[in-house]
Amino acid sequence: SGGAPLLKDHPGARRRRPYDGGDADEKHRQGPAAARRRLSRQIQIMPKISFLGAGRMASAMVEGLLAKRVCTAADLACNDGGDGTAAALATRTGARAAISLNDLLGAADTLVLACKPQQLAGLDPSLAALASGKLVLSILAGTRLERLAHVFPGARNIVRAMPNTPGQIGAGISSATIFKVAGSACPALRLRAIKSATSGSCC
Repeated sequence: SGGAPLLKDHPGARRRRPYDGGDADEKHRQGPAAARRRLSRQIQIMPKISFLGAGRMASAMVEGLLAKRVCTAADLACNDGGDGTAAALATRTGARAAISLNDLLGAADTLVLACKPQQLAGLDPSLAALASGKLVLSILAGTRLERLAHVFPGARNIVRAMPNTPGQIGAGISSATIFKVAGSACPALRLRAIKSATSGSCC
């Protein structure tokens, strides 16, 4: 009664796209891997992680991060003390073997201390400045947070964690202690990303 019907070509017509399963169905079809990638983009926990040390624990963590798709190989870099482990890890995983500390930390936002505990005192003094403003995650056995804070006074945050080698398949157990409580949530999110890739459970 009165007025023209809303036909397809009428200026007032409301056009609807055909139903294609909807966003929810599409997300379901993509599976959990896609959900993790979306979550990573949303909360920005796709960190650039550099490993100082490339032995068994560093290798387990790198392989766990890649297996869980927390990072891509392009997000990971490693360095060693001259024993060739960094080159071997890079060949095996696609992570980058850094040629210097500047190269290792230039683009990183997270530094994982994976060298031997007794090597901490002999690290290049420039490392402290290069790590300034970054999250420092130590897996050095027997090295207290206070000692790490003295070595890295400008770090954004310092975390001491104790993962184990089953983390390579996501079946390890990790405990972690954070030095600074206040501040941005980003370090905690990055830590959760790393722990989720290397641990079946954590505390």
